Amino acid sequence: MHSRTAVVLLLSALTAGGALRTWLIAAKRTLNHDEAISYLCAAGKQGLYRDCTLKDAPPLGTWVPAAELKSFFEPQRYLCLGRIGRDLADTDIHPPLYFWLLHVWRLLVGLHLWTGPALNVLLAALGGVLLFVVARAILRNELAAAGAVAIWWFSPAVVATCFEARHYDLLALFSIAFVGALWSCVTGPAPRRIHHWLLLTLTTAGGLLTHYHFGLLPTLAAPWVLLRTRGDPRRLLRVTAAVAVGAALFVTIHPRFVSSILRARKQAQGFDRADIPVRVQTSLATYAAFFVRGPSVNWLAHRHWPWISLGVVCSGRLLLWLLFRHRRGKDSAADQMTAYLFLALATANIGLYIAGLSPKHAMGPQYPAMVWPLLALLIVRVVQTLPRGQTALLTALSTVLLVRVQPSCGR
Repeated sequence: MHSRTAVVLLLSALTAGGALRTWLIAAKRTLNHDEAISYLCAAGKQGLYRDCTLKDAPPLGTWVPAAELKSFFEPQRYLCLGRIGRDLADTDIHPPLYFWLLHVWRLLVGLHLWTGPALNVLLAALGGVLLFVVARAILRNELAAAGAVAIWWFSPAVVATCFEARHYDLLALFSIAFVGALWSCVTGPAPRRIHHWLLLTLTTAGGLLTHYHFGLLPTLAAPWVLLRTRGDPRRLLRVTAAVAVGAALFVTIHPRFVSSILRARKQAQGFDRADIPVRVQTSLATYAAFFVRGPSVNWLAHRHWPWISLGVVCSGRLLLWLLFRHRRGKDSAADQMTAYLFLALATANIGLYIAGLSPKHAMGPQYPAMVWPLLALLIVRVVQTLPRGQTALLTALSTVLLVRVQPSCGR
C-alpha cells in the first residue's frame, strides 16, 4: 500500500510541477546573455563568433539582415560535437556535455525561446525520479522519499533554474546519481556487483563533463567514505578506483579542460574585504530562495545579515547535533551522509563565492544546484526524527512550497 501511495504521490507531484514549469516558460519573451552563449556553443559557432569580435568583422559594427545574426544559432553541421568541445576549451569556462545535449535537442525540436528550458524540464523530471530512487534507498521509506522529491521539485530555487538554457538541471541530475551510486557502493552488502561500480564511474565522468565544480562532490565526500569504510580497505580501494576511472574517462573525452580552468582563474575577481557584506547578503538570499524568493527576502538579508548569518551557523550546529545524536543507530549512515554532504557543499559554494574565486554574479538560485537535493533529503531526515506528525508536516511543507513557488518565480 505504501509503495502504491508513494508512486501516486510522486507522479502527482511531477505532473503538477511540470505543468507549472510549462506555464511559466510560456511567458518567456527574451534570451539573456548566458542563454545566447549556450545556443552559440550548441551550434558550434562560439569560435566563429569569437573571431568576429576579435577582428571587429561583420556582422559587428554594421547593419545586416536579422537572418545573418540568427545564422550564428544554426548548427555548423549536424553532430559537430568535437567542434563544440574545442570551442569551449578555446573560449569558455565550461565543459561540453550539456551543450552536446542541447545541440541534439535543438536538431529535434528546432530553435525557440522554449528550446533550452524544455530540455531542462525533462532533465529535472528525470532528476526527480532518480531522487525518489536514491531517497528510498537512503531513507528506507517510500513516502518519505516522495516527500523529499516534492520538497525539491516545488522549491522556488529549483523551479527558477529551468528558465535559462544552462546546465544546472543536468548538474543536479548527475549529483543525485553520484550520491546514489556512492551510497550503494559504500553501504551496500559486499561484494558489490560490477554495475554498481560502473555507475559510480559514469556519474563521476558525466558530472565533470557537466560542470567543473562537480569535482567538489567526490572530493568532499572522501572523509565520509573513509569513515564508513574503516576496516574494509578493499571496498575503499574499489570506491577510489571507480571515481578515479571516471575522472580519467572525463579527461579522455575532454582533454583540453585545463584551458577552461585557467581561463576561469583569470576571470576570478580575487578577495576584497569590502565585498564581504554584499556577498554574504547575496548568499543568504540565494539559500533562502529554496523556500521563498522576493524583495522582502532580499531586504531582510541586506538589513540583518550579521544576525541571520549567526543564526544560520547556530542552526547548522543544532542540525548536526540532532542528526548525529544517535550515531550508533541504524540510521547513522543516512544521518551522516545527508548532513555532512549538505553542509560541506554549501560551505564550499559560499566560501568560494565570498573568497572571490567565483564572480560576483555567480550566486543565485541555480548555482547551488548540487546542494538543493541534499537539502531536501536533510529536511526529511530531520522530520523523521520527530516522534509523530511526520507525514502531515511533509505534506504541509510541500503544499506551502507549491503555493509560494509561482509568486516567487513570477510570470
